[in-house]
Amino acid sequence: MIPTYMFGLSYELALLLQSVGIGIIFGVVFDALRVVRIIFPHKSWMIFTEDFLFMLFCGFWFFVFSMTSARGQLRAFLLLGAVAGFFLYIYTVGEIVRRFIIKTRDTIRAALKRAYYKVKTRFISPVYRFIRRKYGKFFVDKIKIRKKTKKTAKKVLKV
Repeated sequence: MIPTYMFGLSYELALLLQSVGIGIIFGVVFDALRVVRIIFPHKSWMIFTEDFLFMLFCGFWFFVFSMTSARGQLRAFLLLGAVAGFFLYIYTVGEIVRRFIIKTRDTIRAALKRAYYKVKTRFISPVYRFIRRKYGKFFVDKIKIRKKTKKTAKKVLKV
């Protein structure tokens, strides 16, 4: 008879395959981040923030997985399975996706610019013009008041 804290071999194998699947899902999420980075270059602080949030995401979902599937027991083979699934995806399908995105980067950027221009001219600009026509005088008056206040503050501070 197997104690309650131990799993049978078939259950452990199923858990290992599930953890590999979770690692592949983590790889897909990381690949999505990588695609965005290739298309839109980031500064180093932004890359750090994205990676930190990605690690929190992976840690949370791996914890949820181990709590629900493995009775809350953190097992080394689960972690190794997730890491193996992640690298399996990144170095196979992820590499193909990365190469494709690098080759088509300029085309994708041009398509995104065209889409942004269409959205801007059809939706954003009419709303902006409407607000400016309707409330523009209000904002202009506020700017004039601010400039007057700035001048008076400079005079007061000089004394």
